[in-house]
Amino acid sequence: MKITDLTLPLQDGMNYYCTGHLPWEVAFKAQHTVPKESKLDLGSFTMFSEAGTRYLCVLPKKLGEVFKNELNKLIMKDAVMLHVPKESKEENLITAEEMKAGINNCRARSGDAIILHTGHGDNEKYYKMGERWETAGPGLSPEAVDPLVDYLTKMKCSLFGYDTGNISWQSTHRCSLHGPLWDARKPHLALGSPEAKEIGDRYINSGQFAAEFKELIKLMRFSDMLGCVVNCGAVKAERFKLIIGPLKVVDWAYVPATAFAIEE
Repeated sequence: MKITDLTLPLQDGMNYYCTGHLPWEVAFKAQHTVPKESKLDLGSFTMFSEAGTRYLCVLPKKLGEVFKNELNKLIMKDAVMLHVPKESKEENLITAEEMKAGINNCRARSGDAIILHTGHGDNEKYYKMGERWETAGPGLSPEAVDPLVDYLTKMKCSLFGYDTGNISWQSTHRCSLHGPLWDARKPHLALGSPEAKEIGDRYINSGQFAAEFKELIKLMRFSDMLGCVVNCGAVKAERFKLIIGPLKVVDWAYVPATAFAIEE
């Protein structure tokens, strides 16, 4: 039996495309509250709900429903990789043709978990690239979403995962909320501040959010998702068991998680 850790390590200072949601500038902060000389790693972690590998419940479900009703499905799933090789660089989007080619070579069975493997999470690039790993990798083009959703539907996919920092096209996340209007703020605006609320409301109410995220929402309404998995290239078996351990947070739908692949 071979076990591969698919979990993206959390690192102090790691960034994320959505840090506009936070009252601080990074997605994960680790702070010692006792002197380091004590050799005790006691302190605090302050983090975004989607920092690192994360489990996302299908809208509008909450995680509590999973733990109450679907724990047997969560603990261990039959899984396969959907291989769509893509270079790790910004705005390198998977086309519809590339997605269809990957689907044609995928050997999923009905009810499987399916993980999109581009190679972005392989060879510990997340250490070498640092905070750029989450924002500078490949993503889905809007045109690639429909063939993917059609395939997941056909296979009655139980969970969709991906080995990129974010599944959507990166320019979406430089929209008016997280883009120039937001990034030009000085000092940093906490999300709860009146200025931040004004920017967020303007973005949501303008219809821009629905227009930019409509393709991604197709996925989020279809299947639970496992984001930011890594080391998928180390899984050599065509089929494997996927184990997921989400952080158990009451009344929350998106939480950090650990994930492992088991090859018999």
